[in-house]
Amino acid sequence: MTSQLTNTKERLDKVAPIIYTSGKSLFKRYMDNYVIHTKGYFILAPSGSGKTYYVNHQRFKDWIDGDVLWDEAGAFPAWGWWKGGFGGS
Repeated sequence: MTSQLTNTKERLDKVAPIIYTSGKSLFKRYMDNYVIHTKGYFILAPSGSGKTYYVNHQRFKDWIDGDVLWDEAGAFPAWGWWKGGFGGS
């Protein structure tokens, strides 16, 4: 059982965010550049469904692309496929 827990912990360590931060300075920058709403929503859809296309072509800056936000926040896991490769570095 211990080896299974160790393997699970090792796998979780690979998926853990790269840095931990409050994000205040990042969100301040977003607040200066995007429309602020009283309620937030998250669009969950499969890869290739047009989320990034929609965000990049919106008339007003209401939506933030989660990939960009996670990258700027340093919240992507430290292995490759999150950044476009399936090599699993």
